[in-house]
Amino acid sequence: MIKKRMEEIYTPNVYSVSPDTPTSEALATMRDRKISCIVIVDGGQPAGIFTERDVIRCVATQGLGFADNPISEVCASPHPLDH
Repeated sequence: MIKKRMEEIYTPNVYSVSPDTPTSEALATMRDRKISCIVIVDGGQPAGIFTERDVIRCVATQGLGFADNPISEVCASPHPLDH
């Protein structure tokens, strides 16, 4: 069995963006920080999450144009983010 230390398998910082952040900006943060997801925070509270899996879903259903939309339109959340 492979043993890993905790710091090798988790990211100590949680990165977040506001709901009106362009998806392209969130993707750039994910790429630059080498993270697989980013939390959407609205009014100081977590409101959704955008993951690598969401990227695949968006590309498959919308093509590359989804990156022009606000992150609130493409993130996973229990309830749609209203603006």
